[in-house]
Amino acid sequence: MANISKLHRDELLDKISQIRKFIEKTNRDENSTNLLRYLNEIAKDVKGKKYGLVFEEHREAIDEKLESHIPVLVEEEKLSIDNGGEQNFLIEGDNLAALKLLEKTHKGKIDVIYIDPPYNTENSLTYNDTRVGLDDEYRHSKWLSFMRERLEVAKKVLAKDGVIMASIDDNEAYPLKVLMDEIFTENNCMGVFAVIKAEGGGMAKYLVKGHDLLLVYARDITKAKPLAKDKDIRGKRIFINDVEYWIQEDAIRETFGQYGNLYYEDVLAKRGKEFKKQIDDGIKNNEYILVPKEKGKTIIGKLRRVDSDYSKFYSVIKHLNADGVNTLATMGLENYFDYPKPVSLLKEVIKGATFFKNKSIILDFFAGSGTTAQAVLELNKEDSKKRKFILCTNNEVSARQKLKFIQSYGMLKGYVPNKQTTENAIEKKIYAEFVDGKDGFEKLVKKHYDFYDSLGICKFVTHQRIKNILKGYKSKIPEEKILYDKKITKTNLGHAKDFNEEIESIIEQNKIDRGVCQIKLTNDCRLQLSVKSGSNTLYQAIPGSLKYFRIDYVPISEKLYYEYADELLLHIRELVELENGINLNNNTEIAIILTDEEMSDFVENNKKKKNLEIKKIYYGHNVLLSGSQAAFMKEHNIKLNVIPDYYYQELEK
Repeated sequence: MANISKLHRDELLDKISQIRKFIEKTNRDENSTNLLRYLNEIAKDVKGKKYGLVFEEHREAIDEKLESHIPVLVEEEKLSIDNGGEQNFLIEGDNLAALKLLEKTHKGKIDVIYIDPPYNTENSLTYNDTRVGLDDEYRHSKWLSFMRERLEVAKKVLAKDGVIMASIDDNEAYPLKVLMDEIFTENNCMGVFAVIKAEGGGMAKYLVKGHDLLLVYARDITKAKPLAKDKDIRGKRIFINDVEYWIQEDAIRETFGQYGNLYYEDVLAKRGKEFKKQIDDGIKNNEYILVPKEKGKTIIGKLRRVDSDYSKFYSVIKHLNADGVNTLATMGLENYFDYPKPVSLLKEVIKGATFFKNKSIILDFFAGSGTTAQAVLELNKEDSKKRKFILCTNNEVSARQKLKFIQSYGMLKGYVPNKQTTENAIEKKIYAEFVDGKDGFEKLVKKHYDFYDSLGICKFVTHQRIKNILKGYKSKIPEEKILYDKKITKTNLGHAKDFNEEIESIIEQNKIDRGVCQIKLTNDCRLQLSVKSGSNTLYQAIPGSLKYFRIDYVPISEKLYYEYADELLLHIRELVELENGINLNNNTEIAIILTDEEMSDFVENNKKKKNLEIKKIYYGHNVLLSGSQAAFMKEHNIKLNVIPDYYYQELEK
């Protein structure tokens, strides 16, 4: 943190001002002009922020790349999946480049961003193709530089009522909090969750680290809704005018903030005429209902709509990382990704952030193993909402996958690193197998690139996981599935009979053999019904489609603008699909027209039709509309977008 007192700051600025005035009174020459410029720079630094992060900025290789290249998208059609449902996207490549593309297609459109960035522990952060170890004296500033660039663009794509959530542990949590305070402003912090991630830990040296943090920020907290969850309704339900309500019997208390209901018969005496009128009007408007009780008296029940009622989150939630590992194990992927987040965590917070929306776009630009995709697809199946996901991750090949790669060519066959072996240690072992070290390994990669590329995280883990969910799969391990999970509290303890009925109903409806059922009370007072199954548990396919895009780059040189535009037009289709969340192969509302001839044919073929399905046309920079063509577009309310100007503004610079 910068450490300069306000008094000292004002004194420095006053001295700079005096020197500046003295120079301005003298004859101006080149030296004095340079000195004034230098003084202005010093004054700017002194006036700098009075609170915030101060760290050494670092440039990444991708920064250099983006200065000399324009990122484009290329579809890998063999990896795309058409399975109905919502159209989703997986983008392989550097997430900063992906965010730059999304800034064009989704500026102000993303409803929820969830990220689980590298925690900067051990060798989790890869910076300019080098794993950052604990001995790197710049590791914190590198991490902050890395995060700042991405979060600044993330803010631009977030909708005005959007929410961004970031999982992190205590290694970088507090610098990240200050960084997000700067970018999103402190007032927009909705809160910080403590996520209980582990149990046990008796071997811990100082403290058992049993939780991570989840930072939650709104783009604009005045427009954002609270994170919400389904209310655990225990009151009586009734229908009024075909709308379902439940009766909250403890809403009107005799003394505010204290237990003890106010009887309707006592309202006038205890709360006065004005309050009684308020209650009577509420009864007429279906806000309240009178509920008969003992001794002939009635209490005032509040009517709450079942379809819109909700509870707010408590800041401590429990989702064990072991569950995340177990989910990957059902797919045989547990050895290829470390520390996957549990699906239950993502489902809970994404559902909370989209509780009041039927349609939403969820972005995860640190997609990792693809937990966010699975959470979105499962939520859509459960509540029939229309959430779409965009996932971004590079195709970095982990050290363990590099080991698998060279072992397939007969090297290090007997080497089996344990779970604690670091990525750096494994890579050093690999490179030592070659006479020319890392260069030798890179030569082998170049010779067998397609195989090596198939082992990267995006293709081998993220895509495979999403494919399993979309197409269905059989579990590769025996499983214990929780079918009922209820938190026992003082409030609901008196409804134990209801719990038993709910459990019995689940067993009967699913025709479950009681011999494989287990009912237990957990250490944190949760009543659970679980079922043990064999290793052939079938997970049914969930509707949803996927486009797989890879980021490529078009170099910038001394070409003219229109020459670039022709080259970039080859990659327009992918951007149109991404922006509109569609697959142009089966869409009838959007068209791409790249030549004058295509435009003429389009108008000619459709001029006799009264109702056109086409609502939007993307057309090439060199397509010139005639007056009659422009009138045709206006008549049919067709929105026109000029492609190069819209997607490749940077060329105009």
